[in-house]
Amino acid sequence: MENPTAKSTDSFGCPFDKLYKDQTIRGAGLTVLRKGSREAFLQQVSTPASNRGFAVGVSTVPGHARRIFHEHHATRHVFDHDSVYIRSLGEDYKADLEAPFDFLLLEISPESLALIAEEADLPTVAALNTITAHPDPVLANLGRALIPALEHPEKASRLFVDQLTAAIGTHVVQQYGDRAAATGSRPRKLSRAQENVAKSLILENLHGNMSVADLAQACSLSILPPT
Repeated sequence: MENPTAKSTDSFGCPFDKLYKDQTIRGAGLTVLRKGSREAFLQQVSTPASNRGFAVGVSTVPGHARRIFHEHHATRHVFDHDSVYIRSLGEDYKADLEAPFDFLLLEISPESLALIAEEADLPTVAALNTITAHPDPVLANLGRALIPALEHPEKASRLFVDQLTAAIGTHVVQQYGDRAAATGSRPRKLSRAQENVAKSLILENLHGNMSVADLAQACSLSILPPT
């Protein structure tokens, strides 16, 4: 028998009939959503643990409050304009939403975290640190730039969306990546830009005297061992 509740709520546990904003786009392997409600008190929302990865939320309006239930206690948080939360979707979640809200949401899978870190030439990241109602104007401004694309996805430039979501993903990994959760160490590799420069120089000098030192200099690297 089908569960009627599954049809009446979204993937975050919010009732569809309480949302005046419910928009989605995808870019750079990430899912970007906008969820908004004008309700003074939304019914308690809950989501079971899943393998979807991590949720990053940016509050675009001030005054939203929520009471989050933990195993043995509850905490209440008030979101200012440009406040951010990050939580693992691999854990059960339950909260009372006590005021209207308008959130930009980013779903990032563990695979996407690793790919973002690799493409940005950052240390390997397997998880994000949990935060709630933390100010981050940089992430908020990047997210707001996606609002027109969310409002009119049919008019959005795919290149623009991909580039902006890539920048958002890089910022999230840089600021909130949990390096302690990463296993092992990743050997030093050329960034994508450095790799392109090196390939171009090699192809242009197949019959020349291009040395390793010349390649290193062009890529702003040193061939000397670390001291």
